[in-house]
Amino acid sequence: MTAAAGRLFPIWQALLIGVPIGLIAASIFGLALALVVALPLGAVIGPSKPSWFGHVSEAVAVGGAAVGLWLVMRWLRGRRAGFATLVRTGELLPAEEVEKAGLARALGTRAGVTIARLALGGAVGSTIAQIYGGPVACAVLDGEIVEARTAADARGRFRFPELMLVDRRASYVALLHRAGWIIPQRVLRRRPAPPAT
Repeated sequence: MTAAAGRLFPIWQALLIGVPIGLIAASIFGLALALVVALPLGAVIGPSKPSWFGHVSEAVAVGGAAVGLWLVMRWLRGRRAGFATLVRTGELLPAEEVEKAGLARALGTRAGVTIARLALGGAVGSTIAQIYGGPVACAVLDGEIVEARTAADARGRFRFPELMLVDRRASYVALLHRAGWIIPQRVLRRRPAPPAT
């Protein structure tokens, strides 16, 4: 189970996501906690601050940074545990394509991508078209349709999965193809399946 969860959320990806978010969270929590302690304490002490005042602020900032890092580590461990649960209790089901409507239908065409690039700029328009114009895969599990966006490769081409690993309680699914690739994606939506006729 750990190896499969590691394939869905590898260490390099955890570091790629965790390090920047951890640094940002540590900075924000450290600064916020230092201000929460230093401002009222400075008002009580008055304009002439003793030498220990700076050390107290620094110690509180380090404590706040540690809290920020701890929260990010907890989130990453929970995400990896969620993937392990998906592998352990999920069901492998055939994937079907959801018919596009609205914005997804417009951005899924070559003309829609061109208009998005012209209106929003090359990189932004391409990204928006990739996110919202790509196909949506679904699988039916216990009378419920679980949908997830497919992922594009490095060239911007969408790879449609043959199978989906789905769990009723998980917030992620795994998109699989017999060619060997496996991609975790967040659940886009869940809806009741229409009754069988």
